[in-house]
This record gives sequence, C-alpha cells and structure tokens, in this order.
Amino acid sequence: MFSIFGFVGQHIYNLAFDQSVPLDASKDQTKENLFQRFAKRKWSPFSVLTDEQYGDMLKEKLLRLEADISLMDDKIAHLKVSEKNWLAAETEKKAKAQHSEEPQHTLSTSNRPT
Repeated sequence: MFSIFGFVGQHIYNLAFDQSVPLDASKDQTKENLFQRFAKRKWSPFSVLTDEQYGDMLKEKLLRLEADISLMDDKIAHLKVSEKNWLAAETEKKAKAQHSEEPQHTLSTSNRPT
C-alpha cells in the first residue's frame, strides 16, 4: 500500500515539476528549491515577493496602524472631556444638595425663651 502511495506521489511530483529545459541551459540558472517552485505555480496559495512589494506591504500596514492609533487618541480625548463634564456636573449637584440641607438660622421673637 505504501509503495503505491510513493509511486503516485513521485509521479505527481514529476508531472508538476517537469524540467523540460535542456541540461546545459539549467546550469546558467540558479537552482530553485521546492518552496520557490511551488510559489511560482498559478494554483499555489503562496507567492514570491520582491523587496519593493514587501516594503510596500509593510508601509500599508504601518499606515493602517497609525490610522488606528489616531482614532484611539481621538476617542481618549473625547472620553477625557466627557469625564471633566461629568465631574463638574457631580460637584455642582453636591454643592446644591449641601446648600439646600443647611438649616435656616433665623430667630423669631415668639420662640424665644424668657
């Protein structure tokens, strides 16, 4: 059973990576490893990136991160302003509550002890 799997796998490999280039021409080219050959195939989920493509991809990611950071900074500033407004309203409520609870110190002549 394993020999059948081995035969089929080797046959598929040979079909997928058929080197129809003459031996003399292959000496001039650099030898590619298995991953590079997979990456060059149309059906492969991988692709080979040049340095410029990789740099552009990193710049896009950095730009996206900077935009996210600026959005978070805006949210933090908004929350700080709303916290200040809330604290001001709470201190105003406490001041009104203390002012309304203070007893009136008025002396009337009818309640005065004699």
